Amino acid sequence: MIRVAEGVYVETRFKGGNVGLIDTEEGLLLVDIPPNPADVKLWQHQVMEVGNKPILYAINTDDHPLRVMSNNLLKVPKIAHQAVWEDLATPKAPYRQIFREFYKAYRDQEPPDNFGDLMPAMAFSRRMSLYKGRRLIRLIALGGTTPASIVVHIPGEKLLFTGALVVTNTHPDLCMADSAQWLEALAYIKKLSVKLIIPGSGNPCGKEAVDKVAEYIRKARAAVKDIYKAGKSRSEVAKLVNDFLPLFPVSPQSENEIKALIKTGLSHIYDEFKAG
Repeated sequence: MIRVAEGVYVETRFKGGNVGLIDTEEGLLLVDIPPNPADVKLWQHQVMEVGNKPILYAINTDDHPLRVMSNNLLKVPKIAHQAVWEDLATPKAPYRQIFREFYKAYRDQEPPDNFGDLMPAMAFSRRMSLYKGRRLIRLIALGGTTPASIVVHIPGEKLLFTGALVVTNTHPDLCMADSAQWLEALAYIKKLSVKLIIPGSGNPCGKEAVDKVAEYIRKARAAVKDIYKAGKSRSEVAKLVNDFLPLFPVSPQSENEIKALIKTGLSHIYDEFKAG
């Protein structure tokens, strides 16, 4: 676990993305929960080593299955965007399918039929401010990676947890995205007065990482738009995968997985253009 500011920590080693810890005078706030049950236990142990304080809340930065599938394993109130509550309360078929794919990949079993145990205790639609001791923590809804994407801003430290809106060591996951809204979210992040960004995956970084993700999305949208405007079929986006593969780090053992991720994301953008 890395200490990135006074009382603020990030763990970057768990599969599925980063998780964060904010230590306040009143207790601890967690940013996301690891999807792997063994990692949840390890994370709890690390959290307790920071300080013998109660965990007040865990914050879900979006409703991607990787961010919510372990909500029932950590018995503390969850805070999330209203869309997280809605997707878990009345999940539609596309969300169920994506949830099933990730759940089976991480748990090697079928997901529960009912997502009631995963639902947040508190939800908001635009902004939420938490005042804990001398800390102000601002939750800001931006959308982008999913309709439920939020950032966690600690103004006093000029620090921002971006969730999956910004990543540094893996390809952006476009499978549930509104790609145009994602670009708007990144533009908003660029304007915030922050010196340190905690990305959804990878090491803490500066705003240069925001530019890299934005360029990736712009390139993806332009390439797919050319295919769509030419009247070509959705399957044609598969020919773009190798062009995008080198744009973010890829380990040899994960190459096939990342290629599938890129193809799914480009196909999703095609569907966005088709839907108008």
